[in-house]
Amino acid sequence: MRFHPWHRRFEDVHVEHGHNYDRLTRYNPESCWMAPSDGGERVLDLSAEGFIIHELLNRILSRRPVAHRIKPAARYMAWSFRHDFACTVKSFLDLIAFPLRVRFRSEPAVRKRILECFNRPWMMALNRRLLGVMARLIIDTERVRTVIFGHTHKAEHLVFPGGGRYINTGTWTNILRMDRGGFQLQGTLPYALIRINPGRPSEASLLSWNGAPA
Repeated sequence: MRFHPWHRRFEDVHVEHGHNYDRLTRYNPESCWMAPSDGGERVLDLSAEGFIIHELLNRILSRRPVAHRIKPAARYMAWSFRHDFACTVKSFLDLIAFPLRVRFRSEPAVRKRILECFNRPWMMALNRRLLGVMARLIIDTERVRTVIFGHTHKAEHLVFPGGGRYINTGTWTNILRMDRGGFQLQGTLPYALIRINPGRPSEASLLSWNGAPA
């Protein structure tokens, strides 16, 4: 298995996913394998969130594949208790049992990484709000004009003093939004349009695709 570089530079445009600025999702691509302490077969050294998705979220999604795409989550959980009680109880039992299973894992590094998410859940929102700050830092230190991230699934376009720009291309995945009238499918197709101008600063904008996705 080979990991490609996680960032690209085109003239004065810096492009990367952005996960390595999030404490819960970052990992070292130069050392992506973990050797278990019991001498067993090597496994991928996933981020904390990667382990949670692999060992908890996938269990829940195996029963309700679109549960993570329904917003707001609190309203969906209230609806589920009334209309999908058995499945909701199973999911909550999985959630409760997961930290207990983690505490008895044989790998201390994995155990510490996962439990950090449960001990400090507020870090999830904080880290992802810092992507705009990191974009500004890259612009100032790397002498680029535009920084493009993904990761948060939230489309965003910030223009900094001096003309530097941060663009997050969001996601093309539709969201099921709940309101009092039921479920409503919502979604846009955001993308970044970059114009490279030889000898002059590049131009960037955040647009919405109105045709059929390629």
